[in-house]
Amino acid sequence: MTVPQAESPRRPQRHPAPAEPGYRLAHHFILAERRTLLWMNLLGSVLFVVMLGVVFALLAVYRAIGAPLILPGLPESLSAGAYLLMAIGTLLLHEGLHGAAIRLRGHRPRFGMKLSKLVLYTTSDAYFSRGEYLLVTLAPLVGIGLLGAVAMLLVPGGVALWLGIMVALNTASSIGDLWMAAVTASFPPESRFRDEEDGLSAYLPAGTPGGEGGQPQ
Repeated sequence: MTVPQAESPRRPQRHPAPAEPGYRLAHHFILAERRTLLWMNLLGSVLFVVMLGVVFALLAVYRAIGAPLILPGLPESLSAGAYLLMAIGTLLLHEGLHGAAIRLRGHRPRFGMKLSKLVLYTTSDAYFSRGEYLLVTLAPLVGIGLLGAVAMLLVPGGVALWLGIMVALNTASSIGDLWMAAVTASFPPESRFRDEEDGLSAYLPAGTPGGEGGQPQ
């Protein structure tokens, strides 16, 4: 799962993995298609601005009531290097939570980086049920969101502000995960899914209505 990036129009599309026995390919979704990419970038930017507004508003309310949970002895701010490490750590944690969710369902994650795009990704060769794939796609959004919210209650304002920015960035960069979760949720519970690094393949039981290239009706 990655933030969608542009693909060269001359690059051939990778074929989806074969279906499990008793299943057939229902649809192969590619996040890197230009039209999808445009919408993802637009929605991600809007989501970032909205999340920043929410974070700033909540921090203002928290300070107004005295910020009662801040731990004593913590610095009001950190160095630029520390904030850079915080940003890198957020990226690594995002992919790590994808991997942890895959492990939780008994599968082996694969981690990688597309050097041409400077994009980290986490994937697996496993086939997931609908509920499992929703867990995998949404784990970083929920996990980092909750962790960041708790941390912001415990640290002074300057650090809390940067934590909020990291949460907003993670939420915006999860737009591809949200898109894939929405696609996954549109399929019936008996469907199977496989991550394709730049998208996903959805499979339906053989004989289920709905042709290849379209979602089930």
